[in-house]
Amino acid sequence: MLIFTSTLAVWALDPDTGDCWQIDSGKGVYYGISFTEDRLFIGARQAAYGSDQSVQQNVVLVYDRALRLKNVLAPRGAPIRDLHQILVAGRSLYVTSTYDDTIAILDLSDRRWTEWRPLPARAGAPDEYHVNSLLAAGESLWLAGKRPKPWVAEFDRAGRQLKRQMRLGRGTHNVWLDDGVPGVCSSDEGALVWQDGRRRMISDGAWTRGYCRLGDRIFVGLSEVNSRENRAQSDCCLVELDADHAPVRAWHLPGWGMLHDVRALNTADASHNGVRFALDRARLDLRFRRQRLSAGFGPFTPPPA
Repeated sequence: MLIFTSTLAVWALDPDTGDCWQIDSGKGVYYGISFTEDRLFIGARQAAYGSDQSVQQNVVLVYDRALRLKNVLAPRGAPIRDLHQILVAGRSLYVTSTYDDTIAILDLSDRRWTEWRPLPARAGAPDEYHVNSLLAAGESLWLAGKRPKPWVAEFDRAGRQLKRQMRLGRGTHNVWLDDGVPGVCSSDEGALVWQDGRRRMISDGAWTRGYCRLGDRIFVGLSEVNSRENRAQSDCCLVELDADHAPVRAWHLPGWGMLHDVRALNTADASHNGVRFALDRARLDLRFRRQRLSAGFGPFTPPPA
């Protein structure tokens, strides 16, 4: 099973059949996904796409294993604004506050929030670095962003000191490690790229964002490249890739906005936090209406085989 977010809703998907369930909608733009073994966390901006980011009060929705909403999390002090990816690592929940170039951190044990600015403020203007992605790997935390030029950075997880920083991708989102080599969605060119020079075009003229592994299968999100005023009505699809990252098939979701994040369920995915969140498909049918996504790339053109 997979769980993914689009601009307007949260979805669960069986990628073997295309059966899909809408888990939530109506809380503005949805983005980051993470989990512990018994709790699922979904970031929601509580604001429409394109609305004023400076006044946003973004939240993290908390669900149990039956996908019942149990809590809504937000710091009382500095608000989270323009939330992108989120990450549970150890006892901490990390939340990107992209507008502020900060990471809001909730200690899941004592429920205290703190704020971390991973890169130095320059002119004091908002969104200088566009910090959008998080990864936990061993003793390191990895971040990625796309301003002033696309970048990936590795930090010591305990002390949060910067260990190394590199330029990687175009319009960079997501970060994962393949045998220790950082890879990212090079969103602006519809591709995946790695630090060692590898590049895989997924769809020319589309926007790549969202990456996960489900066992030996790989999934990446594709979205239409639309003007900002039209992005909430975009088409998107979730593409299955083979071991060489070549497109195999896709599940098309028309009219629900851009695909933002995707996570694998029922497996410990090293491209995220290595935690297994188990979800019983039968519970989905009890609580949500099942629908079938159309198979195919929709408006997107995959590269030749």
